[in-house]
Amino acid sequence: MSQQNLRQEAEAKQEAPPNQLLQQSVSIAIPDQQQQAAPNATIDHKQQFKVDSQQQFKVDPQQQFKTDHQQRFKMTDELNRRVHTLESTNAQLQHEIEKWRRGSQLRDTEFTQIRQEKAKLESELSSMESRFGAAVNIRWSDNDTNSAYSLRKDLEKLDGILFNYTTLKKGVEINYDSFKPLLQKYKCRIKDDDTNDSLLQAALQRLIFEEVFAQADEYFQNPPTQSSSPDSILEREITELTRQLVVQLQTFVTSRLGTDKFSSIAPIRIRQISNAVLGSRGFACTSHPLVTDIVSRLDKTLSQYRKFTDSKKKATLDAKSNDL
Repeated sequence: MSQQNLRQEAEAKQEAPPNQLLQQSVSIAIPDQQQQAAPNATIDHKQQFKVDSQQQFKVDPQQQFKTDHQQRFKMTDELNRRVHTLESTNAQLQHEIEKWRRGSQLRDTEFTQIRQEKAKLESELSSMESRFGAAVNIRWSDNDTNSAYSLRKDLEKLDGILFNYTTLKKGVEINYDSFKPLLQKYKCRIKDDDTNDSLLQAALQRLIFEEVFAQADEYFQNPPTQSSSPDSILEREITELTRQLVVQLQTFVTSRLGTDKFSSIAPIRIRQISNAVLGSRGFACTSHPLVTDIVSRLDKTLSQYRKFTDSKKKATLDAKSNDL
């Protein structure tokens, strides 16, 4: 806009009548009043909302007290139930503790009695040994062939003999199909393609023990036949006579009065001596009928599981079979 136009507009405003200027000022003032009235309306609306909210959430004091009382009653009832449960559990635990305590006292009493009886027996044994010496000493010395130490040595020797007798190495053909039922009998698991020779050899060793024990039980338990020679049943007769003598001595000692200590030891010593003699000399003859029968049956039984391809090796093992 040019300066000339601006000057003309200013002059026109100065020349305008007062009424026109008043209308312009009123028209300008009205929007200002409306803007001032708007915040007041907003404040009134918030106050009204606050009043309405207070009236809406206002609760009756009696109703509130009743509600609170009911809630406290429920909580008290729940706490009482929990207390009752805990008291019941505590009573059960106390009962179990008392039960274990009485059992512990009883075991302590029994243990004390056993220790006292042991001490008494040891004292009596010591007194008997001092009075009668070796006659009442029922213990085997370590140097004796019937001692536990010698027995362990004999078992180690037997283990070596069995290992050589049941060999499955070099010159031996193994029948794996025959081993399957035997392994199942002993509850041994083995795969079809597994060739665990050590397991098979252990199975043969157990089979040998079972065969020997079965034959020995049959020999000692069954009465001899008329065709049996006196020499073949000698071990059985000694065992049976020893058993009868021990029974008779025990009956004699308990039914007859006496103060000696040797009588109660006599049955034990007789049984020990008889078994010691049988253990040292029994079946020592390789031509004994029981020994030859056991060797023959073992050879027949083991032939089902293995076959010798080396005749010299078989002859060597057959010569050592009587050592079993």
